[in-house]
Amino acid sequence: MKKNERIVYFYDVKISSQSASFDAPNTISVKDALHLIQKLDEPSRRRAVQKGLQTIYIKDFKISADKAVLLVNKSDQTISDPVFTNLVEGGRRVIEKYENEGQDFSIHMVISLKESLDSPALAICEHNSGLSVLLVQRVLNGLLRQAKRLAPEKYEWIHPDGSKDAKGNPKKYKVNYKFEFTGHISEEFANDLNNGKIHSIELITDKNEHEAFDDSGHVTEKYSSVTLSVVNDEESTVDKLKLLKQVFDRNKADYSKAKVRFKSPEGTERTVEIDVETQVPNIENYVKKAKLDSFDEILQASYESINSKIVKKITALFNA
Repeated sequence: MKKNERIVYFYDVKISSQSASFDAPNTISVKDALHLIQKLDEPSRRRAVQKGLQTIYIKDFKISADKAVLLVNKSDQTISDPVFTNLVEGGRRVIEKYENEGQDFSIHMVISLKESLDSPALAICEHNSGLSVLLVQRVLNGLLRQAKRLAPEKYEWIHPDGSKDAKGNPKKYKVNYKFEFTGHISEEFANDLNNGKIHSIELITDKNEHEAFDDSGHVTEKYSSVTLSVVNDEESTVDKLKLLKQVFDRNKADYSKAKVRFKSPEGTERTVEIDVETQVPNIENYVKKAKLDSFDEILQASYESINSKIVKKITALFNA
């Protein structure tokens, strides 16, 4: 992170409802889901990863009528002690971490709450390589599961088929909720796909990783994949970006990532890895982004509370 600018990325976010018994309809909005998480106190809004050496936590949290602001922090004990040098005066300073201390980073996420159950909300999120939107999504989904014990009635609904139980009461079903973030694709990626040539689309899953592939267990599966091709790609006028989205939406329950191999209009051969669930490419230039600058203060790497000046600049992008 630079001390005087921030890069932000654009995502659609929606809530899906999942039931063990049938394909459940959407029953709550993004705002409803955030209010469920807000029921958790701050210590409960922490999720440890990497055997407890890294902790992602919601440090600050505000919901208004039209937007939500989350300050998401990461405390990382695996990072080496920071070193500062002064090459003019020849100084060198090591800041040694104490036991259980982790280097801390923050990102602001602002979500527009002008959405219905059937349309996604717009989320704009600060970029930090150690706090990806996929990681934040996993944390939020874990907190949604945790909030179920505080408001179990919010996770139970009357069955839409109108059936009744043995006592003649309307039959109910239980659900779990999930945040789903989908990246806004940049114009560059759309242009490169639609005006280039797709060689292949490889869908990949590691669901069966480490499963034995021989009788003794010496050979195990690492991942499995299926490779697809686009018929008559050179002559096709189909929207290839839309085609990719259809493939991902149809197969996201079975595959976690994809590798798309294609030739750009300039003749450059590229392989882009895309998260099937969020549909976010691993090449930053292929996700819509914006730069925030002209701050009148030095920005910190980590915050204890929401920084209003960063949020103000992010909020201005909703109407840009």
